[in-house]
Amino acid sequence: MRHVTSTLLVSLVLASLSFIDSASAQVCGGGLIGVGPIGIGVMIPCPPPPPVYVVRPRRVIRPVYVQQPVIVQQPVQRTLPPPPAGIMGPQEQFVPRLTLGVMMDSSSYDDGGLVGGGVYARYLLSSQFAVEGHVGSLSSCTNCNEVAYRNDARVGVAGMYFLNPVMPVGMNLYVKGGLTVNNITFSNDITWESESISQTNLEIGGGVEWRLTPWLSLNVEVTGMGSVGGEEIGTGPINEQLSPGIPSSDINNGAVNFRLGVSTHF
Repeated sequence: MRHVTSTLLVSLVLASLSFIDSASAQVCGGGLIGVGPIGIGVMIPCPPPPPVYVVRPRRVIRPVYVQQPVIVQQPVQRTLPPPPAGIMGPQEQFVPRLTLGVMMDSSSYDDGGLVGGGVYARYLLSSQFAVEGHVGSLSSCTNCNEVAYRNDARVGVAGMYFLNPVMPVGMNLYVKGGLTVNNITFSNDITWESESISQTNLEIGGGVEWRLTPWLSLNVEVTGMGSVGGEEIGTGPINEQLSPGIPSSDINNGAVNFRLGVSTHF
């Protein structure tokens, strides 16, 4: 009986160990508890496994510094309405229209010359057209011939064309053409004789008006003059011995006139 009991006990122990080996993942130990031949196999379960910690990567929040764009305030440009065309357009300079002047006048003929002076008036009709009238008196050289001489009284009118619009200050070039009525008187102091005739002359030429200021100018002019009508008496009562230097009144005896004037403008 004892032998059977021991055999049974050994079998239980082996079975228990075999079970423990097969369940080693869940049972940490075991054994027999009993007195004498009678025992009970006891299995001791393993303690619960440690908790499984899932390691998650910690999210690190790092501050990101973003540089704010610098906004430069541009000055506000105000668009003003355009001024009236009359203000923006070129302002025309005022040019006085009326001119009054005095002049030194001379005429050169093939057989002599005359010198004298006169006055003239000019009116500007537009920026480039003007009309002019003049009155003058000329005589032959009395120092060269004290007893015989020629006197001319002239009245003329002419039209003028300025090559550019007249400037209030500066050089104004022009051409002109007109008629001059010439009253010619020959005098002989030896015989106390004198004789007068009248001729109409065509006068064409040009000159320059130099306006120093809007109200003051100098004038230089050269013209050619030829008779187109009237009488002719040679040198009248002046004989050939006294006539040298005295221009004759022949119709074909033309002259070149030179004038130098000073004028003011209104």
